[in-house]
Amino acid sequence: MNSSYSHRYLYAWLAPLALALLATLAGCERTDSLTDNIQGLRFSTDTVRFDSVFAGAVSSTRLLRIYNKGRNTVRIPELRLLHGAASQFAMLVDGQSTTAAHGVEIEQGDSLTLAIRLKPSGITVDTIRVVSDSIAIATQGFSRYVALLGKGLASAPLSVDTLRADLTITGPPALRVQKQIVVPKGVTLTLRAGASLYFAQGAGIDVYGSLAIEGTPLSPVVLAGERLETYYRRQPGQWQGINLKPESGPHTLSYFQLRSAVTALRADSLTAPLTVRGATIAFTSRNGVVANKTHLSLYGCILLQNYGCALRVRVANIRLVHCTLYASSQAPQTRREPLIAIEPVKDYSTPYSLFVANSILWGDRANELPIPEELTPKPAITCTHSIMRIPQSMLSANPTWLHVLLSNPKLTAPEKGNAQLEKNSPAIGQGLVEYGNEDPTDLQNQPRLQHGNPDIGALVFTPKS
Repeated sequence: MNSSYSHRYLYAWLAPLALALLATLAGCERTDSLTDNIQGLRFSTDTVRFDSVFAGAVSSTRLLRIYNKGRNTVRIPELRLLHGAASQFAMLVDGQSTTAAHGVEIEQGDSLTLAIRLKPSGITVDTIRVVSDSIAIATQGFSRYVALLGKGLASAPLSVDTLRADLTITGPPALRVQKQIVVPKGVTLTLRAGASLYFAQGAGIDVYGSLAIEGTPLSPVVLAGERLETYYRRQPGQWQGINLKPESGPHTLSYFQLRSAVTALRADSLTAPLTVRGATIAFTSRNGVVANKTHLSLYGCILLQNYGCALRVRVANIRLVHCTLYASSQAPQTRREPLIAIEPVKDYSTPYSLFVANSILWGDRANELPIPEELTPKPAITCTHSIMRIPQSMLSANPTWLHVLLSNPKLTAPEKGNAQLEKNSPAIGQGLVEYGNEDPTDLQNQPRLQHGNPDIGALVFTPKS
């Protein structure tokens, strides 16, 4: 084929295509023009919420994203905190901390991310105070708003570490503990109803003298890690817990919440029997309670999601009445041991015992109460009117264990800290009155014997309203 002819043929074929393409491009509307019309902007949320934060402390960061789904670049004339310099919120726009920004542009199909933090201040009342503000996105004659909501908790630092004399801590404000509290021999630390202590990483309480926790069902003492956000309430290992040292005491421990420690409570070779009543011990990275060469009684206590053991026993005499022990692996935390671990101790011949009544021991392991063969001497173990996760063979080998049920107790949400009984729980009305009289009210102040036989476990079944 002639070369000039082929070129003419190609040009003839491409020319209409080029003209069509040019016509198409000419007919397209430009999409990169600038507008200050903010009505088409979309927001990731209409309310940015924060958990409780100590007054004077800074919260974790929350993000607000503003999306431009339109066909034009949007120029925001004004973006500001309504309370301005008096706001208790801080806002970062394009990496700059400011109370107001002007002329911020968001290209079509793009977004703007605002970083927001809460730093509550001026809170001197005894309760948590709601803190609020709004971000205004404004143009001439039109504004849009995103609400900011948080809570500030009045607090004060606890400056003492080693006590020189008896110390009594009453209710609010909350106390922030940065160092290990040491209670020397002959000194008593008393925590009254409504007291709350929040511990920094590595801090805790070492007791060589006496500890008195005097909470009530309606006003328990709170001991926890210093992070208040909901996420951290269930994060283990944030502080060291309470260590009752050898030959310390006497101690009284009633109605308290102890959460997010490494090991919550250690009791070692105490001078007198220890009774713990109405305690909630939860979310520890190691053990809930460690009892070594001690007489320990737990009444109406809840031990949840302790990722070592709920109770570690070393030649101790233990009595559990109306208690609920539960644990299951929850990513990223993995359980390593059963709820109750009975450990052998060399060269120790004193008899010891474990008594369980009207209690729940349940978890995701096939045997939550293994009894090691090498235990010498063998502990005297008695279980009655309880729900337990143990093999049927273990129950058959202990014919004196009375009315021990092996069915799921059906707790509401124990992995999240809720040990309430569901309405179809086999624990309802299956306890023994004798032990209900030993612990007549639960830690929510509900009477156990209002309808005949008590419910098994720490909490009385309450129908949902």
